[in-house]
Amino acid sequence: GVQKCSIPISVFAAAALYRLWAIERYPPPDAFGFEEFQTGGLAYNTLRNWWSFTLEFPLTNFLPAVSFRFFGLSSFALRAPFLASGIIAPLFLYLALRRVVTRPAAWAAAMLLATNRWAALASRFADEIFFPVSLVAIACWLFVRVLQERRYMSAFALALISSDFFYAYTGYRGLPFIAFAGAALLAVRRQRGATAG
Repeated sequence: GVQKCSIPISVFAAAALYRLWAIERYPPPDAFGFEEFQTGGLAYNTLRNWWSFTLEFPLTNFLPAVSFRFFGLSSFALRAPFLASGIIAPLFLYLALRRVVTRPAAWAAAMLLATNRWAALASRFADEIFFPVSLVAIACWLFVRVLQERRYMSAFALALISSDFFYAYTGYRGLPFIAFAGAALLAVRRQRGATAG
């Protein structure tokens, strides 16, 4: 009981520590990184007209606009959704891996993402290239749940999350096809096993 809770808490805590440490100094609150001008501009346009956001990068336009609505127009409000997604990504990776590998192996892999310097620094910037890392982790968790539990709500959530990849940065657009191919392969193997038995 205590161990089952302490391991995901340790992953979450490590991810939060690496992404929030000295957040008031880096990135500088009065300077913007690569792509942040575009992300901020699109979020501001969405804030002014909620039906005007572009289909490309829908979440990275919509979530900062919501953040602007609650926290005001600031660099922190722009970066907050990306920071939050970077913190939860290792947790969902652990939850996904825990269903298919041993607890120590799942913890080690999740801690690598939680404490990875590149991932921690990328989470501090409002850049649509890095944001889908958290969606990949959530999609992996949902994919394993769908295969193991066959729940319709998990399948619907997986389809919803996967649909965002079609409009995300180009490198992520192949992920839904990989997930579909993997599911199809597992279904064929299961069918062959059933007919052979």
